[in-house]
Amino acid sequence: MRSTLHLLHALLVCTAPLAHGQGFGELDINMIRARLHAHGLIGASPGTNASHFEVPQGSGRHTLYNAGMWISGISSSSMLHLAAQQFEGPANGDFWPGPLGTGGTITAAVSMQYDRVWTVHRAEIDAHRAYFDCLSDPLCDVNMQFPGGYTIPPDFISWPAMGDVSLGQSTYLAPFTDYDGDGAYDAAAGDHPCVPGDMAVFFIYNDAKPHLHTQGQPIGMEIHCMAYAFDSPDPALAHTMFLHYRLFNRGTLTLTSTYQGFYADFDLGNPMDDHIGTDARRNMIYVYNADNDDESSFSPGYGPQPPAFGMVQLKGTLVDTDGLDNSPDGLLPSFNGVGFADGSIDNERYGFTVTKTYTNSGGAMGDPTLSFHFRNHMTGYWNDGTPQLYGGNGHISDPNADPLTPSKFCFPDISDPVGAGTAGVPQAPWSEITVGNPGGDRRILATQGPFTLEPGDARQVHMAFVYARAASGGPWASVQALQARTDSVQEYFMANLNTAQGDAEPWCPVDFAQGVTVPSGLSTDLQVYPVPARDVLFIKQSGRSMAAEVQVFDAVGRGVVTGSYAHLPSQVSIATLTPGHYVLVVRTAEGTRHARFVKE
Repeated sequence: MRSTLHLLHALLVCTAPLAHGQGFGELDINMIRARLHAHGLIGASPGTNASHFEVPQGSGRHTLYNAGMWISGISSSSMLHLAAQQFEGPANGDFWPGPLGTGGTITAAVSMQYDRVWTVHRAEIDAHRAYFDCLSDPLCDVNMQFPGGYTIPPDFISWPAMGDVSLGQSTYLAPFTDYDGDGAYDAAAGDHPCVPGDMAVFFIYNDAKPHLHTQGQPIGMEIHCMAYAFDSPDPALAHTMFLHYRLFNRGTLTLTSTYQGFYADFDLGNPMDDHIGTDARRNMIYVYNADNDDESSFSPGYGPQPPAFGMVQLKGTLVDTDGLDNSPDGLLPSFNGVGFADGSIDNERYGFTVTKTYTNSGGAMGDPTLSFHFRNHMTGYWNDGTPQLYGGNGHISDPNADPLTPSKFCFPDISDPVGAGTAGVPQAPWSEITVGNPGGDRRILATQGPFTLEPGDARQVHMAFVYARAASGGPWASVQALQARTDSVQEYFMANLNTAQGDAEPWCPVDFAQGVTVPSGLSTDLQVYPVPARDVLFIKQSGRSMAAEVQVFDAVGRGVVTGSYAHLPSQVSIATLTPGHYVLVVRTAEGTRHARFVKE
């Protein structure tokens, strides 16, 4: 929850005219109703005290005030570059909407064009595909199948699939299924957004503006966010919102010692009686009630037997490459990371490296106000430069905090039995319950790093917000229910949503490739071999020999090979292609044919 001082500041700032920065959308499906803003903020609208993360939907109870991304790194000139988000709008913050162009730049006019959130429902995609499948099937009567006609959803038409290359933007932005296989997005040709879940919202934002919130130097980060949820009877999925982030360094600087993370101002019903904690092994930060009755105060409370709510990292960013399949050692990052000793080289990913709490106040333990304050919190230090310590309130001023034991994790309870967050030395359980803290308004940050961020680098991170409420047993029973539900969500993600693509590739687990998908209803008389192919792909089509135009598209719909042939059969050189999945498109006088192949 924001303090009165922060609210007054926001009201004063907002008296200036805002050109843009008001765009938002809501993910409202099943038991979740969450607001997401075009400049990256999750939850309450800037300048208000009204929460907008309602769980269960329709209850009038909210679990979160605001959440947002933080990222920082050091340039070769030892300059701190940092962008962070708490509760502010783009007028007085570090982020605003839109993709970046040449050199990591953007104009206010372009940002205004992207001051919106796109919303897609799975049912809309199904109807869209059914219509165009019917059009391509001579045995399907469109008038009978769609007696009232078909109207393409407006967000399909305006879907930000492709950037403006004349401005230096990336050719491909939002993931899409290229129904007609031509490498360009056109909803009127059957193309459509590619999204996971039964409902999704999508938006693009960046930090290429003056950083009025942190005073940090801009990075040139372009961030794509896909939030999605499922209309499922399963309680775990019904109470979970998933988030997929793609981060691109569109700037010109190489940053070392880079940390990326997420901040959360948890407000579990009544924000004034909360406790927070870290589940270091599960990569989760969470909030629970300090007593067994969440009374209504600033906002409606959950009442007796209150729930618990967590923010979970399902898949973190890559550790810097070293040419090794690193072995687990019980310390960070292998303690809660993934990809260690799995037989693959340089696929190791971070779990949470630091979780850090601070208070809704000023001073050494309060809100960061300067860029180095934000950086301190991201790396496990307080505003005054002292490390977060194990025990008490974590600050050196508390006699219950161990002055000899810095701690990477705040309030980990029993989730770090090997002492990964305390330099490999196991410690006694530490939670807000063990130290006897009264409930109050809580803020917490979770980060991962360090890693190197080169110009042109791409990173992907998967997150989730998870809710659980035990039937009895008090607030801690709800934490245990949250842990069990988080395990279920993580298992579902790994089994159904986790794909093996690299971070530079788009992600959409619904189709074989989000850039190009073979349309149904087309002829299958095109043959390609061998599969997998190495240097040469042979093409054969049944029927008479004829001239052909041939194109090869990669997994994001980029044309990587183009050629004209006097007749088929023929062969295409693919020696220069990188290993992966591709789609072959062959156009002849008799029509267009598609086939998939794998380059090894």
